[in-house]
Amino acid sequence: MRSARSGRRAMRAVLFLVAASAAATACSNDILGDDPNTGIDLTVVKGPIQPVVREGEDNTAPVEDAKVEFRRLDGGRHTARTNALGEARVSLLPGTYVVTVLECPLTLALPDPDTVEVVSGQRQVLRQECDTGIR
Repeated sequence: MRSARSGRRAMRAVLFLVAASAAATACSNDILGDDPNTGIDLTVVKGPIQPVVREGEDNTAPVEDAKVEFRRLDGGRHTARTNALGEARVSLLPGTYVVTVLECPLTLALPDPDTVEVVSGQRQVLRQECDTGIR
């Protein structure tokens, strides 16, 4: 009986440490703001979508369900998915962020990450293009 009790105690201690660690991580990752006028408006597109590019014509299409990470340089991160129009609108606390497309369905290459400064009361507009490989 004694070993079963100590085993349960050890398991409780492990579960407590896991829960405490998850709570600490959640707090340190809290970068979402509640000001709808502060954040990033991101559009993810894929292109080219036709092999012939005509000057003045957009040769891209929106990417639905692209997975994007917003990582604050001094700590914390948030991931979002784009809607059917390729848009992700995220309200963030002011600071410097690296915006990275992690998944871009039906494309061959991901765009390079962008560094964006989020300023209180301003929405930063960003467009990232995933490469389809069509040439």
